[in-house]
Amino acid sequence: MDQALKRKIRQAVKQGSETYVTSLCQAQSDSDAAARYAIEVAIKSGKESLIDQLVPLLSKSFSVYPLDVAAKAGSARAVEQLMAFCDAEDDEALVLAARRGHTECVKRLLKECSPLQHDSLALYEAARHGHADVVFQLVLFSDAKAQDSRALIAACREGHLEVVKHLLPYSSKIQCAQHGLAAAAENNHVEVVEFLIEAGLPDPEDTFSLGNPPAH
Repeated sequence: MDQALKRKIRQAVKQGSETYVTSLCQAQSDSDAAARYAIEVAIKSGKESLIDQLVPLLSKSFSVYPLDVAAKAGSARAVEQLMAFCDAEDDEALVLAARRGHTECVKRLLKECSPLQHDSLALYEAARHGHADVVFQLVLFSDAKAQDSRALIAACREGHLEVVKHLLPYSSKIQCAQHGLAAAAENNHVEVVEFLIEAGLPDPEDTFSLGNPPAH
C-alpha cells in the first residue's frame, strides 16, 4: 500500500466519515489490506465505531495484523471482532495484551490461543509487569515452571507481591528459594521476602530438597 493512500485513509478516519472511509477502502484493488490499515488508524485514534463498517471488507488471513494493534491498545471489542479474520492462534496478540495488563482482551484471546507458546511468554510478560489479574487468568493454562520459573523470579525481582502469590503454588519452590528470594531481597522488596519466608520455602542449601540423596 503506497504512502499516498495511507495518508488519505488517515485523514478520512480522523474526520470520522464512516461512509467515505468505507468507500475509499472498497475502491482499492486490495480492499482487505486497506481496511486493515484503516482499522489500525481507527483503533489508535479512538474511533472504534468505524470498525463496524470496515470488518465486512476483511478476508480470513493468517496475519495477526491488526488484531495485535487491538490487543496492545486494550480494545476488547475490536479484539472480538477481528479474531475471525486474523491469526488468533499465534500468541503475539496475547503477549501484547498480557504485557499491557488488558485482562478482557486476554480472556477473549484465550478462546483461540494457547498461552503455552514460547515457554509461556504471555505469563512471563504479565508477571514481569505486575498485572496480577492477567496472571490469574493465564496461570492455569500456562507452564509456570517454564525456563526455571522465570515468571515467578521476575515477579520477585520487581516486587509484585500479588503476582508472586498467584504463581508460587504452580512454580518451582527450589528455583524460588535459590533465585526468587535473593532477587526480592537484593531489590529491597520486604513484603515479598516476608511472604516467601512465611510460605516455608525449601532451604536451597538442603541437598535432599534438591533431589540428591543425603550424605552418609
